[in-house]
Amino acid sequence: MLARLCNTQYQASTGVILTSVYQDSDSILLKGEHETEQSVYLKSEEFHEKLEQGELTEILPPPVHRVLNDRQKKAHQRKMLYVQILCEIVDNSNGELKPSTEEAYERLKAVLIERHPELVYPNMPAKTTINAYWHQWVKNGYDNNVLMPKKRKSSTRLSTGSEEFMISRIIKDWCDGVHDNKKACYRAYKDDVRKANDETIQLASYSTYLRRLKTYSEHYNKLNNDATSDAERNQLLNTIGKRIKTDFPLERVEVDRMCPTLRLIDDDTGEITENMGIYVAMDAYSRYPIGVVVEFGQGENKESVTNLIRSTFESDEFLPAKGRPFELVTDNGAGFNNSIMHKLCNNLAINLKHNPANRPTMKPFVESFNNTLRKQFFEGYQVTLANGERVIGVPGYLPPRTGKEQQSKQPKQLASMFVSDFKKHLNRFLSEYVNTKHSMTGETPQERWDTKAMMRSSKRDNYDHVVSAFHVYLKPSQHKLQASGYITCYNQIFSSKDLKDLYSQMKTYGHELPSVTIQYCPFDARYVTVIGKHPKTKADICLVVPNRELDDMPFPVSFEELNGHKPKSFSVYMQAHKGEVTNQVESVLQTVKVRKKRSGKPVLSCEANNVANLSAAERVQRSNEKVVNERREYDANIAVVEDKPKQSETKQRHHQPNDNYDEGAEDLWND
Repeated sequence: MLARLCNTQYQASTGVILTSVYQDSDSILLKGEHETEQSVYLKSEEFHEKLEQGELTEILPPPVHRVLNDRQKKAHQRKMLYVQILCEIVDNSNGELKPSTEEAYERLKAVLIERHPELVYPNMPAKTTINAYWHQWVKNGYDNNVLMPKKRKSSTRLSTGSEEFMISRIIKDWCDGVHDNKKACYRAYKDDVRKANDETIQLASYSTYLRRLKTYSEHYNKLNNDATSDAERNQLLNTIGKRIKTDFPLERVEVDRMCPTLRLIDDDTGEITENMGIYVAMDAYSRYPIGVVVEFGQGENKESVTNLIRSTFESDEFLPAKGRPFELVTDNGAGFNNSIMHKLCNNLAINLKHNPANRPTMKPFVESFNNTLRKQFFEGYQVTLANGERVIGVPGYLPPRTGKEQQSKQPKQLASMFVSDFKKHLNRFLSEYVNTKHSMTGETPQERWDTKAMMRSSKRDNYDHVVSAFHVYLKPSQHKLQASGYITCYNQIFSSKDLKDLYSQMKTYGHELPSVTIQYCPFDARYVTVIGKHPKTKADICLVVPNRELDDMPFPVSFEELNGHKPKSFSVYMQAHKGEVTNQVESVLQTVKVRKKRSGKPVLSCEANNVANLSAAERVQRSNEKVVNERREYDANIAVVEDKPKQSETKQRHHQPNDNYDEGAEDLWND
């Protein structure tokens, strides 16, 4: 027989409450509520008879009411108001009005407008919904609990760490250009969660992952739309920037290149420079531009990018922040994705991350700063001329969208500021920027940098400790190591005692000088790396050798400058400047004279043809007539020349100019 303990309570006809303490298939033992009451032992048949006759009545446990949150409580109160007022309206009609009619619904709205206007449209449910509340309430014996909101299955809300982890995986996989295969990205994200082996990181569902991915897709489309305003663009970049979490300076550094429409005047030659390019390295944590490099007449190239990375180790009294990045975020441009860049980052132990081109959502911090640079510096910077006149905006700059009166002028015609003045003003603007409170962080970039700067190792930020890491450019061909311990590189002599010892190790029998390989940095001619092979072990011997003439120079200087040429790019740091930098232009802005066209007939432009309302056929006819007339003039000139007597070949050779060719003059970079 199966016996079990029970706690069911029964009430006897005498009012005594009995509790079952033992029950099996044959009998049941009931115990009184108080100790003075005797226990009752009954056979199963006798017990069921007493239940049927009503001598014993089972006491049911009280219903357990659900615990409602504030939102559910308000929803339940609204439902009860609807049915209670509807019940009042039906009772007052003495049975003449049905609760499901349109008239009852209109009366309900009238009463609600008088008593509870906040529950009327647009918050009021439709008539069919209120009828459903009414029938449910009446059917269950006017039980108010039946109108309680049902407890829905709550969705798994990700913790802050889990959300950040998912966003970081989306940025990583989406940046790599595989975002079209969403399922593959999600599988990679699940693998990363499993490999993390962290209980605090929750796995998001596929639908949640797609929603986050869709959000970034929408941001991407808006940022690449020319119709998006600058204010909306900055707001989107700030929103994306909030998703990228950094804990200390230089944890994430974004680099990019911008090309403002501006020409300057060279200080030495007085000639107009070529198109300008500006490289920027932006620290994501502090919003500090730790590196800014300017170039002229160059496309995106690896030399200027190398100079940008080197400039992150430079500083001056106005821009003191410097250091080696932990992670470098770039695009796939030719200047950023090449063997030189990969080797440089490998030498510096920098994690290099490439993103697809034209993807501003992947570099929100540097893209936002580029917008600030355009609006606040190139268009909004105040310049005071030597005569006291104030100019708003950098003189000679053309915004991307110009008016008709500006379209007629070319950047070359508007060039009026010297390169030295531009460098001084850009340095002043950057120093003001890093000491102005940032809208997103609530601190100035300088304050935010200084807060965590004490936690960094000064050795990591010292350029002297990493100078050899920038020797990633290979000098073509092999070079002979001289017996006195020196080597020549681009007309510069490098020597040291260690190099002389290397000659002794590599020298073998015979008169031939040992061959070595030279690696260098184009923007720092103070040192080179000389690599030689041991004749027996064939092991590489690497030596960092100083320039014999530049031993005491405190700042780097490029090979091009030492050989009388302009460097490809220069940083904005002002090492030799002392005192406060103002917006006063020391030199008078020059008015550039553009040489007029001296020969040739004016040609009808496209605008002139549009004004004349010429059809396509008429334009072709005019073009053909012009070509025919020019051909006739050319043939006539040729005929006149052919009529002249020809000189003998001997006389022609005698009168030919003698071009003196200097065999010793070699190009700097083809040495």
